[in-house]
Amino acid sequence: EKSCSVRKPCISPMRNFFCFAILLRTLVCEVNLDQSLNLWAFVTSHDAATGYLQGTDAVTAVAKTQRTSLKGQLDCGARAFDLRPAVDTTGQVVMNHGQVIVPTALATALQDAKSWAQGHPTELVLIYISHCYSFVSNIEISCNNTMFTSVFSSVGIPLLSDCARVNSLTVRSAMELSTLNGGGHILGVMYCVQENYVAAQSIGCYVQAQGKSCYGASASPDPFTQLAAYLTATSSAASPPSRGLWMLQAIWQYDDNQVILSLSAQSSFLLDEQRSGLNLRAAGWAAGYAAVNLFEVNDVCDAAQALSDMARARNGQAPLNVTL
Repeated sequence: EKSCSVRKPCISPMRNFFCFAILLRTLVCEVNLDQSLNLWAFVTSHDAATGYLQGTDAVTAVAKTQRTSLKGQLDCGARAFDLRPAVDTTGQVVMNHGQVIVPTALATALQDAKSWAQGHPTELVLIYISHCYSFVSNIEISCNNTMFTSVFSSVGIPLLSDCARVNSLTVRSAMELSTLNGGGHILGVMYCVQENYVAAQSIGCYVQAQGKSCYGASASPDPFTQLAAYLTATSSAASPPSRGLWMLQAIWQYDDNQVILSLSAQSSFLLDEQRSGLNLRAAGWAAGYAAVNLFEVNDVCDAAQALSDMARARNGQAPLNVTL
């Protein structure tokens, strides 16, 4: 038997009000490949394509949720991507975050992930595609379109759109389906994920009525309390669907008002996460959850080791030293 030692990160708010260890048991490294895929913990990059966005303008500030490419995010411990294909005005297949175009080719991002996976042949990577967009007609369109699916085919990444088949997957069958030429495992899934979205009014960073936010010298505890309650309820034994993939959105949510407040504070989606220390706190919360599947975060490279340790401990995997 090989003992899995798990790091115990310390969670500390901005002003050192308190610091406590995440208590994770020492686990025996026995991965159950025959468990349902919806019980496998994936550290998931929210709007992963935005890692390719460049610039410091206001639009980028409120669109960019990741700081690096898919390869960089994998190095940081991400094992699943929320990826949103798009077609630009010239007919090229790129990516998007809402109505913000990410001009990098979808094929480039997929090849980045494939190259990484071939160098890490024991790791399972999931790519979840949804919210496909046309910048020709400026509307959301179906992802089940040959202009998108053909890119996956050309790169050599399998893409499943049959949700009944996705729902029946075990970790073992997912590994078998996702085997790449040259080694490694990436499985694309079109839709077929219960996102469990909650509106920004419930779990936004900024508390306008109090003139406070989720960070700083006068940080309000309310955003954390509300987000923790949502995550705990969603992860409880009764909440996750008995079949199918499902998500925990461990992120601050944004509507127009939250966006304005973030920009007014000279902040951004990335800075809101970093300043609040949300990822480190969320990794601590998730260590005790009844179940975790797609654990979605902004800036997957912030508190990357804690996030990776949490997911791998749940899966019975030995911890890895993530690369930032």
